[in-house]
Amino acid sequence: MGIIPQQILQGRQIADFCKMIGIEAPNSGFEKYEPSMHQFEVYSWARTTGTDPLEAFFRFSGMVEFTFNEYVFFVKSLLQYKSTFGVYEFHDLLDNFNPIEAPENLLVDEAQDNSYSLTMALEKLVVAGVKNMWIVGDPNQAIYTYSGADPKYMYHFDGKEKFLEQSYRCPKVIVNKAKDIFPDAHFNPLTEIGEIYREIDIPLTADMVLVRTNYIGYKLIKRTGIDKRKVLTIHKAKGLQGDHVVIYNATTRRVRTSTEIDPVAEKRLMYTAITRTRKKLTIVDGGNPNEWI
Repeated sequence: MGIIPQQILQGRQIADFCKMIGIEAPNSGFEKYEPSMHQFEVYSWARTTGTDPLEAFFRFSGMVEFTFNEYVFFVKSLLQYKSTFGVYEFHDLLDNFNPIEAPENLLVDEAQDNSYSLTMALEKLVVAGVKNMWIVGDPNQAIYTYSGADPKYMYHFDGKEKFLEQSYRCPKVIVNKAKDIFPDAHFNPLTEIGEIYREIDIPLTADMVLVRTNYIGYKLIKRTGIDKRKVLTIHKAKGLQGDHVVIYNATTRRVRTSTEIDPVAEKRLMYTAITRTRKKLTIVDGGNPNEWI
C-alpha cells in the first residue's frame, strides 16, 4: 500500500482525534480509577472480528458509559478523520493486504490469539504461494479476546495435529492447579513438586505480582508500597515467568461484567496467570476474588 509509519493511527494522533471530537483518549498504564470501555475498544473489537461496528455496541452496552448515538458519532467522525488526514488503522492494513508472493514455509506462533482479520490475511498468503504452514499455540492461553482474538482460528486450516506435551517451566502442583481450570490441558509437569500458598499479605520478595487490571494494580501499589516494576496485569505477563509468582486475586465491576459476557475468557486468564510459575505460587485474595483460583 506504500504506507509510512506516520500514517498509522496511534498514540498522539489518537489523542488529537479524541480531543477534536470532545472525548477522553484511551488510558494506558496504571489508572487511578476504573475506566469504562472506550469507544476505540468497542470499534477495534468489531473491526478485528469482522462484526458490524454499530452492532458491537450492543455486545458491550453493559460496560460503557456512552450512548448509542454518541458511539455512532464517534464511528462517523473516525472515518471522516481517516479520510481527511490520510491515516490508517492496523485493521485497514490487514483488510487491504494483497501479497504478490509468499514464502513457501510459514510458521504462525501464538496462534491462539489469531483474529478473524488476521486469519483472512493468512488465507491470502496461502493463495499467494505458502505450501507448508506450522500453526503453534495453546488455546487455553487465548487471553486477548477483548481485541478480537479467538482460539477457533487455530483450527481454521486443515492439517495434522500434534501436542507438545512436556512443560519446561511448571512443576507438578502448578500443572495440577492449571488443570483444575482446564482438565483437558495437554502438558506434563517437570519432576519438581513446586509450592502453592494462600496468604493474606503480598510477599514483597516475589518476582512478579499479577493483577487483573491496571486499576487494581494502581490501588495495590498505593496500599502496599510494592515496587511497581513487579506489578503486571496478566495480559502484560504473557510470555514471562518467575520462580515466585503472586496472583493478587481481585476483580472490579468491569471485570465481573466481562466475565458474564464470556466466562471462558476469564478462565483462560487465570490459567495463564498460574502457568507463569516456575517454582512457587502465592495466591492473595482481594476484593471480589475470581472463583477459578
